[in-house]
Amino acid sequence: MAWWRENNLRLVQINMRDIDGGMDVDKLIAELKEFCCSVVMVGAGGISAFYPTRLEFQRTSPWLEDRDLLGEIIEKCHREGIRVIARFDFSKTHQSFFRRHPEWYYRSEDGRAVPYNDTVATCVCGEYQQERALEIIGEVLQGYPVDGIFFNMFGFITWDYSGNYYGPCHCDCCKKRFAEFSGGKELPKTEDPGEPDFREYRAFQEQVVEELLGRVHRLVRSYGDDIAVCTYHHSDVDIIRDESNSAVDRPLPFWLYNSSSNVAKVRSSWDNKIISNCVINAADLFYRFSAVPPALTRLRLYENMAEGSGLDFCIIGVFEGYPDQDSVSAAKEVFRYHAEHQEVYGRLDSLAKLAVLLPLSRRESPAYRGVFRALKELHLPFDCILDARAAAEPSLLERYTTVLAPELGEVLPEALAAAESASKKLVLLGSGEMDGEMQKRLGLCRTGEITENRSAYLQVEPSNGLEPLEGRGWILLDGSFARYTGWPGTLPRVERAWFGPPERCFGHRLTEDRGLLRSPGGHVLLPWDLGGLYHRLGYSEYREMLGLVLSEVSPETLQIGGNLPPQVEAFWDRSGDGFLLQLLNLTGHHGVTVEEPVSLSGLWAELPGRLEVDRVLAGGAFTAEAGQERTKVSLDRLEEFAAVLLKEI
Repeated sequence: MAWWRENNLRLVQINMRDIDGGMDVDKLIAELKEFCCSVVMVGAGGISAFYPTRLEFQRTSPWLEDRDLLGEIIEKCHREGIRVIARFDFSKTHQSFFRRHPEWYYRSEDGRAVPYNDTVATCVCGEYQQERALEIIGEVLQGYPVDGIFFNMFGFITWDYSGNYYGPCHCDCCKKRFAEFSGGKELPKTEDPGEPDFREYRAFQEQVVEELLGRVHRLVRSYGDDIAVCTYHHSDVDIIRDESNSAVDRPLPFWLYNSSSNVAKVRSSWDNKIISNCVINAADLFYRFSAVPPALTRLRLYENMAEGSGLDFCIIGVFEGYPDQDSVSAAKEVFRYHAEHQEVYGRLDSLAKLAVLLPLSRRESPAYRGVFRALKELHLPFDCILDARAAAEPSLLERYTTVLAPELGEVLPEALAAAESASKKLVLLGSGEMDGEMQKRLGLCRTGEITENRSAYLQVEPSNGLEPLEGRGWILLDGSFARYTGWPGTLPRVERAWFGPPERCFGHRLTEDRGLLRSPGGHVLLPWDLGGLYHRLGYSEYREMLGLVLSEVSPETLQIGGNLPPQVEAFWDRSGDGFLLQLLNLTGHHGVTVEEPVSLSGLWAELPGRLEVDRVLAGGAFTAEAGQERTKVSLDRLEEFAAVLLKEI
């Protein structure tokens, strides 16, 4: 088995600067050992080479002088049992190459290149990335026993490090390849989904990226089967990379479950790849020398590990002299815990009965994030599966009883069809267009959409399965609402009326539109944006409604009972012959701040099966009281993180 398939990486990435050419490698090794690091990622080539390259289209860091830094790092790391992944960045070159080979580079619609500092952005369709990059990789593979390669900023990059957006590349290579792909069409001017040929352009981008990754993979395999390929894409890679990062201008609300989500959507979508989610310590690209709070660093790393991946942490430059040592110490704490218990991790097997489908082709939407957060706060075990994977490999859905789509119209209809064909119960959310064939299969007919719902509501009726929400009366409805016929429904829409001066706030009336429809076969449709509203507003009635729907449709999905508050993230998996319960205290999060959590006492979780405590891995004192079919597992006090192995009686 290839080394990465053990899924127990403790990876530290050193984002090397040119001035790090004079680093003390022995001090680096000593620091890595304090991390119990098993894999280090270091700079190799691309923008700067950290070895004496013989290639005329690559520039060696001037701080190296006559030193082979890459070779020294690999030799000393291997001596200490630390694997080395060589990092490349082909998204830019030194500006000197631009004058000699202008055809290698990105061009905006009006023909401008994108210089940044002393570099210029290249194009993935150009000769540099298509040919020269593979020669650089080949030079490193031929000269050094690396354990893997990673390349940064791969694909069609349309922005610079200052956040300036430039639009689709219009270099001659892109024009020619897209015309060949599309039968003579011109490149779109923007990446707006409303562009006439937007979908075709996206398909073209995917083809270019997948073809190049295939060539890279074949090149690497020609040097051995034990060299991992890693980047921010899924095609022909062994390790899919993602990031939990921060940015000073990022829109709110703050996304607390960044690591859990990044790991979850890869873990259950492939059985031949692993996810390495990099916890970026920097507050932003602009502020690489100031870290996020130590509590946030630990939280993100604990989520990585608890959700089923290894650990991955990154800083700029070397540790020696790095200003923010608190973040480094915080990361070491989690790395050491993982090293002590690595036999438990890396082999977690999900016990979830619920699968959440999300699009492979786009970033996480507010609807998805709202559903993800709600399920986490309900302590309801679930897996995330990318729609294209479910469509291509329906067997991925076999273990689940229920499939939830947070955003109709965005999930591939083929994925929903695969779930329906496998007799899974469907929980469908959102006002987006449902595929016509799927409507026929489900006995539904979408008759229209109401886009103006500001000041509209949904009325909770007696005896509709939502009795715990009766005291709320009217539930706020905002955004689009789709009308359907074919299934009986409840939760009538209250028509919007005057709002403004109190004297004129009246006129609402009940309509025939229903916000909750149930099929005779057990499927459920909520044709409005429950997830998006919860993500944006955070009102608990949306979370409670989702929980009530799932308890009615699929009671078997609600495996964890007890008194855990929403601010505790629970993880429930099989590990080897036993079961692993992990609890992460999120009470340190409030607003946009993450700090040390508040201690919680007297917690208990009710779990399926007759169980007893096997071994406490972290946290306080766990006890187990087994009943006829379920077990009450109690924890005296939860500080930050607790984990216990349980075994069947």
